[in-house]
Amino acid sequence: MQKLLLLMFLAHQASGVIYSLNLTEYYRMPELHEMDDYDRCLVAPKGLYCVLDADLYPGENPDLMRMLQEYSASTKKHYNHTQIHRAICVTKTCEDFTQGRYLENPKDLKLVLEECVNASIWRTHKLTAKVTNISTCKKNGAKRHFTAGDYIMAGVYMTLIIVNVLGTWHDFIQDDTSGNPYLLAFSIRRNWRKLTAVGFEGPDHRLRRLRVFNGLRTLTIFGVFTTHTALVMAFSFLKNPLYFEVAYEDPFKVLLVNGDVVTYTFFVMSGFLVAFNLELLAEKTKITIWAWPKAIVLRWLRLTPVMAIVLFTVMTINRHLADGPQWDLVVISEAEACWQYWWAHLLYINNYIYDNSHCLPQTWYLAADFQLCALGVLVCVVFRRPRYQAMVLAVLGVLALVMPAAHTYFQDLDAVVYQTPELYRSLYKTYDTFRIMYVRAHTNMFTYILGMACGLLAIHWFKNEKVVSERFQKYGWVIWLTLPIVLFNVYSGSFFYADGYQPSTALRVLYATLRKPLFQVFTFIFIMGSIFKAEGMLYLLRGRLPALHGAEGAPLTALRVLYATLRKPLFQVFTSIFIMGSIFKAEGMLYLLRGRLPALDGAEGAPLTALRVLYATLRKPLFQVFTSIFIMGSIFKAEGMLYLLRGRLPALDGAEGAPSTALRVLYATLRKPLFQVFTFIFIMGSIFKAEGILYLLRGRLPALDGAEGAVRRATEAAVPSLHLHIHHGIHLQG
Repeated sequence: MQKLLLLMFLAHQASGVIYSLNLTEYYRMPELHEMDDYDRCLVAPKGLYCVLDADLYPGENPDLMRMLQEYSASTKKHYNHTQIHRAICVTKTCEDFTQGRYLENPKDLKLVLEECVNASIWRTHKLTAKVTNISTCKKNGAKRHFTAGDYIMAGVYMTLIIVNVLGTWHDFIQDDTSGNPYLLAFSIRRNWRKLTAVGFEGPDHRLRRLRVFNGLRTLTIFGVFTTHTALVMAFSFLKNPLYFEVAYEDPFKVLLVNGDVVTYTFFVMSGFLVAFNLELLAEKTKITIWAWPKAIVLRWLRLTPVMAIVLFTVMTINRHLADGPQWDLVVISEAEACWQYWWAHLLYINNYIYDNSHCLPQTWYLAADFQLCALGVLVCVVFRRPRYQAMVLAVLGVLALVMPAAHTYFQDLDAVVYQTPELYRSLYKTYDTFRIMYVRAHTNMFTYILGMACGLLAIHWFKNEKVVSERFQKYGWVIWLTLPIVLFNVYSGSFFYADGYQPSTALRVLYATLRKPLFQVFTFIFIMGSIFKAEGMLYLLRGRLPALHGAEGAPLTALRVLYATLRKPLFQVFTSIFIMGSIFKAEGMLYLLRGRLPALDGAEGAPLTALRVLYATLRKPLFQVFTSIFIMGSIFKAEGMLYLLRGRLPALDGAEGAPSTALRVLYATLRKPLFQVFTFIFIMGSIFKAEGILYLLRGRLPALDGAEGAVRRATEAAVPSLHLHIHHGIHLQG
């Protein structure tokens, strides 16, 4: 067995892949990216700046080349270090190689760049380099010319600004009265109100129950923003690419790498709202087959104006907004791609013709959602009976699981959409798993079908809302159980990044098929639990523990009185313990035992061990008790002792339930004096070096004192100090 393990270890080491390097070895490699100063280069006469890629070859350093190849072979986590990327000021950095060359000639320019890069790499690493791609070149004085499209878009923007000014002015004049609806549609004030208004309001209480979508959309979009910010860093010229490469080992950054499943939450919400709103509409009017084309046209009209503005801005004006070493590579190339595929975006089919270009790649979601919305509305319009709807959704759900499995198996796709450094750099241009499994509608259909089922089920459950709510409250622990399952789902994707691990075909098919549906089942449970008021563990117990019920289902008054009585004292007990612990240097359980366990004690006469042990033992639990009481009080609306006693102790109530006059007078009289008594004690204690009540008692209560009578002597010695303090204070005031 030992020989077998040794053989496996040696085989792994001889596999020709290096998964990690120490810093000394890592910095032996050539810089992956180097960039000359762009502005300084182009401000010089005849300045020429080029961005290029170059492949490395062994030269006279085959050992280093072998290390580069083996380190780059770990493609899931590492950049390809056998190819370097340079942004070079040709007229300065490569000045020695331009003699007798005509830089306007592409062949001469490539020779100059190749000789320049080759000389640099040879000088530092004894490797050779060959230029494989010149991405962009820009020379001094080069300007971008405005086209007819630029002027048209400028006119569109000017028109929009004028109409917005007129609409806002008209809105202020009308002062919330009726006016020209076409002008008011462009009022900034009115649109801002709509934008910031709370969603899902209206006379129907079922719509108000959907407020959970406001929070869910906000959390999801923040997650999307967070994960996509890594893209900017990935295809930039990084000074420290190692930071990006080791991020795959960081458990917190793994959430960004594997957080792509969060995006599909939007499909669940979209499917829910389509089915839910159509059923609400069906209660008021008859749904006919003509509702399907009408819904598609209305959705296209709602999405397309904004989409078109963004698309044509990228194609035209965006090109002129800035400049930089990678501006042409990233921004201009996107504009050129959009000139080729703008029609596909306006028809919302761009996710099926995702070519090697990258025109607004993020809009794949709009296309997929538009296509799935058309399918969802068709199902709800054609099949009006709940039984037929359930049958059709079940068939579509099975089909939605089969299609990703078939793609993964027959096209040999990956189990997850790998977020590797090199794929980030290319924005997945040639990555089939992304283009087929991630952005297409039919491979995301299950999440949308799940959302529709959720919406139809909610409509049905609202007919017996009380019973459903009680069931959710009874089994509320299931909702909490889904949280660790979701975290496991996200983190499970990191298994496929394990060094040297190649999953089997069966595992790839199974994981690619089930990962997204399992994650969105959590979304389904969360949405339904929020709608039907499964809000917290104590709240969930309502209906199960009658002793916690009042006449209206309120928690037992005794519990609320107990909370109001103990909340402040327990917090102040914690404060006292914290102060005492700080005075007596109680920093931990073992430290507190010093003086009782000789091996841990010094000879300085530390305070009583029992007190210090007690502090260390109770400090954290008492704080958490306070936290628990605070949470319970917030749940049960316990806002104060007197408030809780209203209706329970009539003697404290006035005609309207207010506290008695005597009590109010007493409180108003004593509140400030009692606080200032504390201030007085604190000042006097500070003057007399009294660092704690228990410490002051030392020498008075022998059980709390050491053998030195320290406090008595300190107090006696403090009397002259008192005179000094008083005299100094009078002197300062004088």
